[in-house]
Amino acid sequence: MFPVFRSLSLRYLRLRWERAALVVISIALGVATLVSTRILTQILESAAHDTETPIPIADLYVSNGEIGVSRDVADDIRAAHVPGVESTSPMIFEQVRLPGLGGPNGAPALLVAASQSDLGSSRGSGKSAFSLQIMNSRAALSGTGIFISQHFQQMRIAAGLPADAPVTVRFADREMTVPLAGVLLIDQEGKAASFERNLIAMELELALRLLSTKAPPEAGHLTGLLLPAAEAVRGDRVTRIDIHVVKGTDPRTLVEPLQKIVGDRATIKTIDDQKKSTDDAIAGIMTSFKLCSAGALIVGLFLVYNALAVSVAERRHDIGVLRALGATRFQIARLFAGEAALLGIAGAVLGIPLGTFLANTAVDLVAEDINAMFLNSDIRPQRLSWLTMLYAVLAGVATALLAALVPAIQAANDEPADAVRRAPGHRNRIFLFLHRFACIGLIGGGVLVVVFRENLPFKAGSTLGLSAVLVGMFLSLPILVAWLAQLMQPVIHWFFGIEARLAADNLIRSPARTGVVIGALAAGVSLMFQTAGVGRSNEEPITRWIDEVIRADAFVFSESLTSANSSLSPMNSAVASTIRNVDGVERVVGLRFVHPEFRGSMICLVAIDADDYQKGTRTRLPEGKLPKLESFAELPKGNNIVVSDNFAAKFNMKEGDVVTLPRRRGGPIDLTIVGIGQDYTWNKGTLFMDRQRYIDLFDDDMVDIFHVYFNLGTDKKVAREAVEEVVTAKKLVVEDRAFVREFLAGVIDKVYRIAYLQQIIIAVVAALGVVTALLISVLQRRRELGLLRAVGATQLQVLRTVLAEAFLMGVIGTALGIAIGLPMEWYLLHVVIFEESGFWFDMIIPWKEALGIAVVAVGVATIAGLLPAIHAVRLRIVDAIAYE
Repeated sequence: MFPVFRSLSLRYLRLRWERAALVVISIALGVATLVSTRILTQILESAAHDTETPIPIADLYVSNGEIGVSRDVADDIRAAHVPGVESTSPMIFEQVRLPGLGGPNGAPALLVAASQSDLGSSRGSGKSAFSLQIMNSRAALSGTGIFISQHFQQMRIAAGLPADAPVTVRFADREMTVPLAGVLLIDQEGKAASFERNLIAMELELALRLLSTKAPPEAGHLTGLLLPAAEAVRGDRVTRIDIHVVKGTDPRTLVEPLQKIVGDRATIKTIDDQKKSTDDAIAGIMTSFKLCSAGALIVGLFLVYNALAVSVAERRHDIGVLRALGATRFQIARLFAGEAALLGIAGAVLGIPLGTFLANTAVDLVAEDINAMFLNSDIRPQRLSWLTMLYAVLAGVATALLAALVPAIQAANDEPADAVRRAPGHRNRIFLFLHRFACIGLIGGGVLVVVFRENLPFKAGSTLGLSAVLVGMFLSLPILVAWLAQLMQPVIHWFFGIEARLAADNLIRSPARTGVVIGALAAGVSLMFQTAGVGRSNEEPITRWIDEVIRADAFVFSESLTSANSSLSPMNSAVASTIRNVDGVERVVGLRFVHPEFRGSMICLVAIDADDYQKGTRTRLPEGKLPKLESFAELPKGNNIVVSDNFAAKFNMKEGDVVTLPRRRGGPIDLTIVGIGQDYTWNKGTLFMDRQRYIDLFDDDMVDIFHVYFNLGTDKKVAREAVEEVVTAKKLVVEDRAFVREFLAGVIDKVYRIAYLQQIIIAVVAALGVVTALLISVLQRRRELGLLRAVGATQLQVLRTVLAEAFLMGVIGTALGIAIGLPMEWYLLHVVIFEESGFWFDMIIPWKEALGIAVVAVGVATIAGLLPAIHAVRLRIVDAIAYE
């Protein structure tokens, strides 16, 4: 077969390189979307997992989300001597700063703290996350020194510091200067590889001295002083407790006996349990990325089919000769399948670097927010894995092979005599039947999956069902195109010239060919339309909510607004007293954000100075706004909470119900719902409680952001400058209300900008589809176009005919795309987003954006028709008439 493949396929691809290039580019763009989606997904998943479970080297974990665990739990587990448990290690993971390195506030670092015997230990997996290169034996053995990454050591040396100079660490407003014990040697492929650049480690007791809210700041200065660990100020809050099991023991068998020992003080989890909780929090973003990737591949599938149909149509005579010489149908099918596989591999090879570039571009758009949102403050695009490259190649080849399936079978089933005649072939009735059966099956099956989605695995119903319905609808578009063209034909014949009439007639005669491309156009338009609609439906109510609930005049925080809402850059609550003493300040409201777990989901708990917030906001808010604001006055009166409406919807809660949250000391606490209000802080639901009550219950008096209200009538600019003057020394940031509003609105814009970036690719693929479809049209109508020229039609009229067909395809594709986009928008808002987050957004139809999308889609389709149109006018009349 290879000599035949070389003479028929490779020779054809060389002579018709521009058409082969269209196929390769279509596949490459689809593969690029897949690659970029996988890279973005891996970045977000890795960052989220690293934040929820940093350096996961244990077999089991004792945790309470961000609430923390009492170290006494580890002592109880050790005392129980559970068979199969090798060791129990209390661990602390916290983001801190290294003053003097990096920016003005110092370089961000991940502090990992454990007992001296556990640092660098190889328990559990048998391989340590890092090893210790000791530079100061005394500091290392006594537990009073610190180990830093090689990257930090290089930064210190570059800054002119001696290699053994002490290291200063800052957490909130506390600073501790300790001897450098050594350098961390981090395994590039190990569990700590994500933190290779910004990891530091110290003994548990020393870390508790820095982090304990009860330790006086001046107690942390230990320069030149080597204190035994036992003399350090003891604290009891650790991030988690790692449990290493004896080799050969199934960790899952120890969950139940360990949970009985721990009781209701914390939860025993496997690493898979930890990941499920994290994946649940970012599932919405992951779903949208995957849908965009699937959309690009589906559009590419249709268009590659169209391009390969050109190949079959042009070589029907050669196929007939081969069949007459004895080639079997299977050999002909294999010939075109091999050609498709070759093009698929070429497309995948081009798509992989393009996808990497797109992922880097997308990460650049949101890098600052991602860095501030997660514990790893050095988020960078991950290296392209072999698995991703394998997926890309398989996706490219599979797309090409699936697209080649129908043309290959049609070519193989042509009778030799019919093929040799060079006459355009007719579709077999079996293909018409299979086409209609596939459309009905996909649409009907997708609807059934959606209806019974609650009985299917997580996310399968809402996403797979939608995908099946959409594919079925796009496959059925050839039928709809024929109907629409027939409906449009009388209007076109009445109002337009001969060129438009010929174009409309051609659409009716070739619905299978044009329907595929119109389907691709409709897919691109519908995806962009629903993205615009969902974005508007999200943005407008959230913007109104921001205007209503954020009424303070200034905001004080550390680092950035993103980190201030993720509890990664806390401040000492005593800062409030300093701000209150500034002239013009009426009140200061402190907020603390933590993320505990409730019924397997990571929720958001906001501790707020409720009385001050309620009074400050009410005096600045028009009557009738925020009717539930008065509920905040009830928060200081007991263990009361106000919950967001999406929390109430997701967990079927109402006023008077009780929410039980874990604590690290004293057991779980019951909190009574006294109000339900609109809030968009967290996609899994938000709880508000009085901050003083939170301090009493959870023993945490840190603050993430201060809302500062100025006296009415005060010059806000002068007051803000006064506040800025007193907090600058504490390395804090002050911004006004306009900045905060613009920042929060910009976060939404950045998320949808990534979606638009992916969908532009789909639009480009659709435009290439118009080119291939019109090339087929010109090829199949060579005799017709030749006769038109022979009876007097000018080259300009032929050009207008082809462009008119492209224009009509653009109009029909745009109309169908918007018609499909409307129910897609409704479904995403009221099914996918509601089930994912509990948020109920009213559907806003983006008419302005729809007009822009329509103009661009029709314009692109028309411009894409230029190449086939130029090809048509260059046909020699004699050659065209002699085509048969």
